Formats: sequence, C-alpha cells, structure tokens
Amino acid sequence: MAKLDRRAFAMIGVSTLALGRLPSMLRADQRLGRHRAIRIRPFDPQDADPVGRLVDLEYLNDADRASSLYAINRGLHLPGGGRSEWRATLVAESDGAVVAVGSARSIALGSNPRTHVIVAAAHRRQGIGTALYREVAALVGARGKTPIASIAAREGIAFQFASACGMRPFMRSRQLTLDLTAWTVDAWCRNAIRQRPGYTLVPSDDLAPDVFFGALGAAYEYMHERWSAVPRLTPSELRETWAPRVSQGSGVVALERGEAIGAGNFFPNEAVDAGVVVFPTGVCRELASLEQERALTAHLLGDRLLAARSAGKRHAILEFDDDDGRLLPLIASVPVTSVDEAYMLTAGPTSSWPRPYPHG
Repeated sequence: MAKLDRRAFAMIGVSTLALGRLPSMLRADQRLGRHRAIRIRPFDPQDADPVGRLVDLEYLNDADRASSLYAINRGLHLPGGGRSEWRATLVAESDGAVVAVGSARSIALGSNPRTHVIVAAAHRRQGIGTALYREVAALVGARGKTPIASIAAREGIAFQFASACGMRPFMRSRQLTLDLTAWTVDAWCRNAIRQRPGYTLVPSDDLAPDVFFGALGAAYEYMHERWSAVPRLTPSELRETWAPRVSQGSGVVALERGEAIGAGNFFPNEAVDAGVVVFPTGVCRELASLEQERALTAHLLGDRLLAARSAGKRHAILEFDDDDGRLLPLIASVPVTSVDEAYMLTAGPTSSWPRPYPHG
C-alpha cells in the first residue's frame, strides 16, 4: 500500500500546478472528438443498476469495499436517504450503455459539494471523464461553490486525473483497521481508559438527544475546523445528520462540570461482517494542552472499542482527518492491522488551510 510522507504530499500539489488545466482539457476535447457517440445526460432512475455496477467495479477487493470511500461514493452517485441540500448526477452513454458517471452532492458536514467521477475501464483515456468533470464542476460553480473530492492514496491514476482537472490536495485522512479480538488491542484500550480524569463518561442513552448530537457535531467540527469551513448546524439538523449513525449503546459523552468536552460513537460497517466504524470520536473544543486532547481522545477510543467488542463486533475502523501532527503520536500507538490513507482535494484556493492551532 502506498505511503505518502509530507514531501510526497507536497509534490502532489506541485505536480498539479506543473500540469496545468488548459493542455489537458485540450487533449480531452481532441480525444472526445473521436468518440462522437458519447452522450452526456442527467441521471435517470433506470440508470441505478449500471451506475451501481460502475461503483462496485471501482472498489473490487475486500480492502476497497471496507473503505469508507466505497460507501461515500456509492451514496454520492446513487439516490438515497440522508440530508442533502443539493445534488447533481450526470452519466455518459455510448451506444445506449452507461459507461461513466459524474456526481456532486452538498453534505451537511461541509460547505462545498463532494464531487466524483467514475469511467468504465474500457472507456478510459478518451476524454470522457474530463468532459464529465467539467460539466459537473460547472453546475457546482453556478451555485457559487467549489468542487472537492476524496481519493485514496493508492489511487495513482485518480490523482493524475484530479490534477489534470486542476484539483490540489489540502487534507490527509487516515483509516486504521483493528482486530478487536487481538490481545494487543485489548491491552491498548485498557491502558487508554486507566487514567483518572476530571471528567465523567456518560452513555448517550442517559443524555438528552440534543446534548449527545450536539457533542458529536462539536467533535466533528473541531476535528475539521482547520481544513474546511464546517457549517454550524441547528439542533434539528444535528439530529438529522447523526441519528443514522447512532444506535442504542453506541455513544458516550465526556462531561466536565456539566459541559461536553468530548464525544465517542461507533456505527455498523455494512461492508464487513461484525465490523464497526468508530467515528466521530474526539474532543469537542480546545483543551489546556495537546497532551490532554490526545489523552481524552485515547480514552474515548478505548472505551468505544471495548463497547463494540462487548456488542459482539470483531473488526473496527478508526478515522482521523489530521495531517499536522496533532494526533499522530496517538495514531502511531494504536495496534492496527492496516492503515489506509486518503486525501481531500479541491478545485479552489488552499492558501487559507491549514489554519494554525491555538496551541501553537
């Protein structure tokens, strides 16, 4: 699996600027000109099956299917439930068959629409993907927004495509896979919860829903505030956003003198038998020091991993959106079976990210 250090991360952005948008778009126009049978049109309900197959073929192996990107992009390209203010999906047709899909969708947890393009393997390098992206990006731009995309670090071709479309990386996320039956995981969790803090962990079932959902929203916002403009949600919006990821016994809140300073939660990973995703889990606001933030995050993670194991789960995924070292010592200490990296890219300016932490 590809591992990109900070130098490699920076080089992705440099290579993007070096490639430039205009030459690639001209080449795309020339290639597409040789395939006039290609027709780009809006998604129709009857396209659900072929689009679903395109997504499934993009994520073939077990590791890909377990990745959160599989679920994210399947939900992006196919109609479904959940809160979404706006969405657009276009398909590319050749001889009556759907050979590519491009989508953008606004999400409650971000101010800019998530954008993604998939082209069938037999129809790649013909300019179809670039043409689709340009059409979708124009729809996003018409709303005064900027396209963003999530790409796994191992997807080299996808990075090249995003670069050719003018996108640059601005945030790295890590997905850690754990075996909950391993003694090393058990030892790590029990060490994490051994501390004697000045706060109390309260099960979400014992809290008013607005308190729990508010804590989850605050933890997510603090996790991402340096990297994107996360909108402040109303209590009803918080409930609508997080309720699908919450079940009885799944959550906990760290209370200090009645104030929520941290939250933890897990939800089923439908792609893995007896699997869960522990997210969002972390502090709700700045604490006195990074050491305290790391200790509280570790406590919440250990508590939720043990709770998931007690619920009969055997596999867990931890998700961290952090590229500045704030949680890297904690991430490095977790006994994992694998680490998968992904990058968030944007077609807009990145000069304002990342913003410095108050801790310095």
